[in-house]
Amino acid sequence: MLSAISEIFASLGWEVFFEAVGQRIVRLLRPVTRPIRHAFVVARWPWPLLIVLPLGVAGMLKAYTLLSSPARADAGLAMFFGSAGVSLLTLILWSETRRERQITRG
Repeated sequence: MLSAISEIFASLGWEVFFEAVGQRIVRLLRPVTRPIRHAFVVARWPWPLLIVLPLGVAGMLKAYTLLSSPARADAGLAMFFGSAGVSLLTLILWSETRRERQITRG
């Protein structure tokens, strides 16, 4: 019973911590992310998608080679999930900005 209560408090503490840290990170990265988002919004041709998506795929392929060596398996795993995240976020950002552009035009 005591372990369940401590688990609940620990999870609530982590949630509050990550919420506070996440908001600060978003605020700190705003000068970097605002021009990137603007580039996606104003792009008429899918050049952001064609540049960033292959970089994410190349990172995942490099991560597969790192995963094969036991000494670099941790770096390979981190690189794989990071590259997969970049690829997915690129696709999501591109589709959302296209949809936003169609809504504002219509």
